[in-house]
Amino acid sequence: MPGIYKIEINQEQQKRLQKVTEFLKTENVNFPLNLNLYLHSIITEHIAHLKEELWQTAIIDNRILYVIRLIEKELDKNPSNDDLAGHINMATNSFIRLFQNEMHSSPQHYIKQQKIDRACLWLLHSDLKIDTIAWSLGFSDRYHFSKVFKKVVSKSPADYRKGSMVI
Repeated sequence: MPGIYKIEINQEQQKRLQKVTEFLKTENVNFPLNLNLYLHSIITEHIAHLKEELWQTAIIDNRILYVIRLIEKELDKNPSNDDLAGHINMATNSFIRLFQNEMHSSPQHYIKQQKIDRACLWLLHSDLKIDTIAWSLGFSDRYHFSKVFKKVVSKSPADYRKGSMVI
């Protein structure tokens, strides 16, 4: 299953990572080649040691990847399953079945979740009004957006924004 995995690092890798971390704490805008190489070596070493079953989870049908990219680019649209299936020249029922198998979610549930995820980011990292967020994500109005948001997040958008503010 895709996700975040804890990977142990040795002392040498820890030193390289510490150098990168220290540099990132500075205000320097130029990223030196040696730090880039440190990061590259750490990433390469860990990718090489990933278990084979983790690689298998990263294989997603290209048609579904295309649909996911389309959804991400046009999150404000509300495509039907018929529309999505049409983009990849599939019958709707076959598309829904393939999407469910690949993503472990129905296409419409996936779209709703992506909209709510984006809304959470905007609520935390922007001053956009809730009405604007709702409209930008293709919801018909603030009321409908708030209802869907609360069902998924268990908080209203306003409460989510207030509860996430650092004082």
